[in-house]
Amino acid sequence: MEKKGGVWRILLIIGIVIVAVLLCYFSVVLYFYCTKTNDISSKLSLFNLFSDEQVGEMYQDVSYEIKNGEDDTYYGVNVNENGYLLTVAHNVDENEEFLAFSKNGTVFNGELVFCDDNYNLAVIKLYDLQDSEKVLSLPYVRLSGVSFFNSSYISIGKTSDEEISTATNVDYTYQAISLTTQHDGIDVVDSIYTNAIMFESENDSYGLFDKRGNLVGLTYAYADTSEGREYFAIPVDLFDNTLNKIISLNGERLQNALVNSLHGYDMFEFEQYLSYPISESSGVDQIFFDGAWQIVDENVHSYYASGLDGFYLTENLTYNETVIPKGSMIQSVTYNNFSYQITVRLDLVDLLYQANTCETLTITYTNMQTGEQTETQILV
Repeated sequence: MEKKGGVWRILLIIGIVIVAVLLCYFSVVLYFYCTKTNDISSKLSLFNLFSDEQVGEMYQDVSYEIKNGEDDTYYGVNVNENGYLLTVAHNVDENEEFLAFSKNGTVFNGELVFCDDNYNLAVIKLYDLQDSEKVLSLPYVRLSGVSFFNSSYISIGKTSDEEISTATNVDYTYQAISLTTQHDGIDVVDSIYTNAIMFESENDSYGLFDKRGNLVGLTYAYADTSEGREYFAIPVDLFDNTLNKIISLNGERLQNALVNSLHGYDMFEFEQYLSYPISESSGVDQIFFDGAWQIVDENVHSYYASGLDGFYLTENLTYNETVIPKGSMIQSVTYNNFSYQITVRLDLVDLLYQANTCETLTITYTNMQTGEQTETQILV
């Protein structure tokens, strides 16, 4: 009898522990649902037995229709409780005023606090229509990337019917994708994006989300194929650090003189420009870059053909008294005692935005004419 009683005592203890754990868990869930009503990411990360339709309705609550001028209308997603809309930069007209319309009909004034073509992302700060000093408290999501452990994604569209769809075949493309335009009757590259997210959706899409309360990407283009429509989205996970800097400025615009001094292209972008060249009678190729036809440096051709990576400067990178001359290939940056190889433009841009005042960046570059490699330090 003592043995049997001992077993029941052990089972009782295990049962009590399980009940205690469940009570703690549901207490945490209840806390977030009652006190963190705007934090969709925290709520869905703790407890998510919702259907795609129900989660999609939460995402509609953080999505806003943006009116920028008389005719321009596009969409943004709120990524902070105080009202910061993340949207696609090439939609934005900086010379016009902004109005943002929520799903429930509330209208906000908007002010552009960030716009960068390197990310192709812009941030619009929302303000109460009647009282610009009022602190907003709005539902929001966080930023995340495509996860190898998550195969469930939701696409939110701008059409009046069937706005919520399950996104399928979601993955990084791992290649540069270019959009073209016409210049003097010739197709030229208008914009290039590397490591875009590609996915399929039955309906129109302006945003890609996972089911844990995170924005994964903003749609900037699509292509119709024989198998259906493929969408291309700008990944937003690398933008998290820059977003925190924008929010810390409390409505002031984030500017970065180092980034503004950066003119050139990485080798993946160069490959796209080479797809739309013009050739002179002398056999010299020109590419349309930065609004003009430019002769391609033979050394850049050789560097690209060798399969090496880096960022090529078409103009001097000038910051304070430091100058990295045009015709140089930036290959790596050392920041906080870590060395980062520069493969694509965003590798470099993100590091320049990360660096804080009084911190030092060490940039390693090669002069493409002489082959000389140089290290230079930049004090931010």
